[in-house]
Amino acid sequence: MNRDTFLKTEKLYHYTSFESAIKILVSNKLLFGKLSNLNDINESFRPLFYSSNINHENALKELSKYKQISLTRDGKLKGYAIPSMWGHYAEKGYGICLVFDKKKLLEHLDKASKSKKVKYTDKYNGDILVQNENIPLFFEKNRDKLFFKKKKDWDNEQEYRIISKTKDAIDFEDSLMAVIMCFAKDTQFGDTVFNSLNSKILGKILSDIPILELGYWNNNANLQDKDNNSWEEEEEINNLQSILENY
Repeated sequence: MNRDTFLKTEKLYHYTSFESAIKILVSNKLLFGKLSNLNDINESFRPLFYSSNINHENALKELSKYKQISLTRDGKLKGYAIPSMWGHYAEKGYGICLVFDKKKLLEHLDKASKSKKVKYTDKYNGDILVQNENIPLFFEKNRDKLFFKKKKDWDNEQEYRIISKTKDAIDFEDSLMAVIMCFAKDTQFGDTVFNSLNSKILGKILSDIPILELGYWNNNANLQDKDNNSWEEEEEINNLQSILENY
């Protein structure tokens, strides 16, 4: 896979720690997580209300079946160059950003799963009003409203979400396009991450998948490979490094 293919392909990104990235790469799987474990408290706890004679335990059980994978899409910023994502989900820049071919990744979903970008709104309400005695049908018909909306506070994450109640993981197979590193703990400031132990470990695991560095030239962010070839498009992303250092 070369730079031209990388730039032309619609991509999704997953930020994670280095340790978790190794587990993902070795297993070739992205695991679904419980909605109750989401870091947005408006989503991790969903009050249930009823407009008819609904069994509370059945409704709660049906809700608990739904699991999610949160990814990042390109938006105002490139999906691999969002400072808060590196800071919050990728060990303050010392973790990993996995890059997936969106089309290929979604081909591994079953028909019961749903994927789309999250819509951010100031009018988000996490309350769930169950209005149909057919509880599974209610959740099925209202997935967009229940699982693909968040408060506008989170719009910097540019989230693309996959929801499922039938799968525990996605075997992403050939959809992985690249692995991006930002910092490495065993290199000096300004040194390339390609001299790090983590880069060498990734190189042993990956064969044809490029390892890229979110580095800097003339105080501008630059995505490059070990041979210093730029993998960026023409636009420049400024001041990422200084923002990351504040985390």
